[in-house]
Amino acid sequence: MRVTHKSVVLDELIRVRRDYLALRKSLADALRATGSELIVSRVYAAYNAHGAMFNDTYCSQCGQSTGPRDSGFSHCDDHRRLGL
Repeated sequence: MRVTHKSVVLDELIRVRRDYLALRKSLADALRATGSELIVSRVYAAYNAHGAMFNDTYCSQCGQSTGPRDSGFSHCDDHRRLGL
């Protein structure tokens, strides 16, 4: 199979995005464990500065809209901690 330039670029973009999401999850989990709401909110703001993947996201527990982000929230405590 012949590898084209476009497929190489696409593969690299997918790898970078996967690495970014893994790092983001690790940092968010570590910061959440510290209980520092200010740090968590700043990190989330920095993550979302690149432009959100989804125009609108929601909390799975209560259904509240949490605005544009890369992912929603599983529990109300997670978005309430950020003032959402």
